[in-house]
Amino acid sequence: MSVSIEAVQLSQLPLLAKVAKRAYEASYPYVWENGNTDFYLHKSFTVEAINQELNRSGVEYFLINHQEEPAGLLKIISPISHPRTAPTQGLELEKIYLLPEYTGLGIGKSILDLLVSRSRTEGLGFLKTEVMTTAKALPFYQKYGFQTIRTYHLDYPGLKEEHREMQEMLLLLK
Repeated sequence: MSVSIEAVQLSQLPLLAKVAKRAYEASYPYVWENGNTDFYLHKSFTVEAINQELNRSGVEYFLINHQEEPAGLLKIISPISHPRTAPTQGLELEKIYLLPEYTGLGIGKSILDLLVSRSRTEGLGFLKTEVMTTAKALPFYQKYGFQTIRTYHLDYPGLKEEHREMQEMLLLLK
């Protein structure tokens, strides 16, 4: 399988925003009242929002490519600290979204494998992610070895009550 990640350049922000919006709208309208994803799309996936995030220390966005075609996006933050792993630092997988035609092809596992390899190379000791309890991705992270360390609730306007619970998950690297 030909999967790669490409660090996003400023000139690629419109493409990244387009891929992100399409991937999110295909996967998550069911969590929003009336299927209205506008709040989250505006908060996370406008060119301005992405550019602002890129100005934060340690934030990186990548286009995920499959056979040289844009298949999704990845956002990581590194290095991060966590009270459960102190003084060891890690990498946060904050966003990974795939376009619907690329789900189920093993791309997510390939991306996690890349992040584990990068983390080890950089001397980082864990990966962290947060996922909705009702998300289809939760069993994927569990199967990969992530462990839930706490739950909390999102307070986004328009988010359906049954989809507010989030799980903070860690994967300790050996």
